[in-house]
Amino acid sequence: MQDERRNQTNQVFNMVENPIMIYIAEFLDELPNVIFKEDIPQFTEPFILLPWGDYKKDICIKFTLKPVDSVNPCKAELDKLICHDKIKEAIGFLVYCVNIVYPSVIASCMINNQPLVNTKLELDENMWMFRPVFLHELSHKKIFLQDTLTKLFEIKNNKDQFPPEMVNEVNVEIANVLKLTSDVNVQLTQDILDIEEEINESYENKPKLGIFIEEIHTSSLPKNINMDNISMPSISNVNYCDPDTLPASQV
Repeated sequence: MQDERRNQTNQVFNMVENPIMIYIAEFLDELPNVIFKEDIPQFTEPFILLPWGDYKKDICIKFTLKPVDSVNPCKAELDKLICHDKIKEAIGFLVYCVNIVYPSVIASCMINNQPLVNTKLELDENMWMFRPVFLHELSHKKIFLQDTLTKLFEIKNNKDQFPPEMVNEVNVEIANVLKLTSDVNVQLTQDILDIEEEINESYENKPKLGIFIEEIHTSSLPKNINMDNISMPSISNVNYCDPDTLPASQV
């Protein structure tokens, strides 16, 4: 099991570490050797979605990440394809990869990570690109507490599925998290929110990380791929979610 997880983690890094490091260098407008402790990995493992039932026969979709300015040239194609569950799953997998690798690169690969320490990458579903978003430490904490509350209320709302003592502990924890959330809301002043807005406005002219797609025929795939025994990595079950269809508690 540990070997499998290690292999999956290596696969994730092989897919997106190179484009993320290239993107960071462009975002900071610096040479890679100035901001990174080591050279950018040259190898990038391709992320290829193999043919599926309701799409073109013998056609695969290859996904890559590349820095873009304001418009993703693949936007129109992705808008047409997003109705397919396989495409949603693939984008969910890319989101998963970025959420794993980007913070790791900032934490361990940069000589000075201060310019990006509070900046994350968020998927823009309208343009199919990852945008840099600055969040103050208190905003990060507030989001974490809100996510924690959501999970706690899920347990409470399904209390019949859990031992009574666990439900009692959850009730206590909900009260604690509500108190912490109230404290954070007091500390998160308008001045802090104004600074966030100002920084994020300055990011509008910065590069974004675009999702690119390319159709390739199965005949172009490496010969060692077993077409009868292919599936997305098990960690790819994080599906893209259309925000218009999410419950209000998850938006």
